[in-house]
Amino acid sequence: MKKLENLLLGAAGYTVLILLLFYIFGTLSNFANPYIDFRTFLVILGFGVIISLAGMILGIQKIHVALRVLIHYVALLIAFFTVFIINGNISAQGAGWVFVAIVLFTVFYLLIAGITILTKKLVGKIDSNIGTKTEAECKKEGKYKPLYKLED
Repeated sequence: MKKLENLLLGAAGYTVLILLLFYIFGTLSNFANPYIDFRTFLVILGFGVIISLAGMILGIQKIHVALRVLIHYVALLIAFFTVFIINGNISAQGAGWVFVAIVLFTVFYLLIAGITILTKKLVGKIDSNIGTKTEAECKKEGKYKPLYKLED
C-alpha cells in the first residue's frame, strides 16, 4: 500500500510540475498554446504516473544501475515527447525543432543525472567518514558531545 501511495504522490507532483512547465513554455514561446483541455490534462496525468513509475524503477537495487538509468531515460523521453512535442505543437514547427527539443532534453537529463550521481557519491563518502571514528577518538579530539548525560 505504501508503494501505491508513493506512486500516486509522485504522479501528482510530476503532473503539477509538467503543467507548470507547460504553461511557462507556452507563455514564453510561440510554439505552444498555454491552454490545456481535459484530454491534454489526462495525457499529462498519465505521463505523470509513468514518470513516477520510472522513478520507482530507478530505486530498485536488484537491477543493474545502467539498465535502471536507461529505462528511466527512455520513459522520461517518451513522456517529454508526447507531452511537450506532440501536445505542445513543437512537431508542427518541423523536424528540426523536434530534434533540437530532444537534444536539449538529453543534455538536461545528463546534467541532472550527473549532478545527482556526484551528490550521492559525496554524501556517501561523508556518511562513511562519519561512522569510522570511535567514541574514544572523538573524545580525544574534543568533538564528542553525548546527547544524553547519564547521572550516576
